[in-house]
Amino acid sequence: MTRLSASRYHMSEAELIFTALAELFTRQIAETAQATGMPFNCPHDAVAVRRGERLTALQSDRAIQSLYARHRNDPLIKWKDSIKKVVGLKRPAVPGLDE
Repeated sequence: MTRLSASRYHMSEAELIFTALAELFTRQIAETAQATGMPFNCPHDAVAVRRGERLTALQSDRAIQSLYARHRNDPLIKWKDSIKKVVGLKRPAVPGLDE
């Protein structure tokens, strides 16, 4: 059985999946950051650079808008404030306190 941190016990399966994906993408972007000009262990590794570029593209406004369009009607998904800003959703006065 997978052990979860206390802060994740209340999360639905979809929330856990999206959180895990966000963490994975963040880690992979950090590891292949040559695409954004940060230090990288293998700057001449074309495959790693392409992977970094693809991961960076997944974080673009266009990719986020596409993701939102596919999943906007899913009641289990709670969009973070930064996503709401990109897709034009109403943002709460206090982050994290959706109405």
